[in-house]
Amino acid sequence: MNTRSAQYAALISSAVVAFLVTTWFLAVPLLKQQYQAEFTLSQLNAQYERAKGLSVEQREQIAQADIGEQSELLIPKGDNQYDLLIQLEALGRVLNLPFSTLSVLPNAGPVLNSPVNQGAAKRVSISITVSASYADTQRLIAALPTVNRSIVIDQISLAGGAPVNGAESKLSVSLLASAFYLP
Repeated sequence: MNTRSAQYAALISSAVVAFLVTTWFLAVPLLKQQYQAEFTLSQLNAQYERAKGLSVEQREQIAQADIGEQSELLIPKGDNQYDLLIQLEALGRVLNLPFSTLSVLPNAGPVLNSPVNQGAAKRVSISITVSASYADTQRLIAALPTVNRSIVIDQISLAGGAPVNGAESKLSVSLLASAFYLP
């Protein structure tokens, strides 16, 4: 009977340990999430209390500053063509598409009827030429929005691509696009 009691005691203690370990691994992340949510809520409450004491003009200035910071993610300040070329070159490497040509064309000037600052946004034209399959061309076009700039495709020209002896030949793809910036 002693061995049987010892076995039950060992089984019960291992079950308790397993329960505690499982509870620990399940409860700790939930408690951490709850703490973070409560912390965020307390910060928001504090901001709300501070904002109640501000005038309407002060609140508008803070909101405009926040909007300005967020808009610079898509439409950055300054004509940083070098950064844009680096991002596009990196995109070509990721897609395994060596660009035949990657260049920034002379300043295309201000954007007419721009919603940003009543026409103050400016445009930089980009020219990309690559020899690729139709599927690779689709991947390139689909991947352009992943670049950290707002890019609009203005023109695409395709040449070639007729199958030769049943094998797919490469297309010559010329792409003209625009990126925008704030002066």
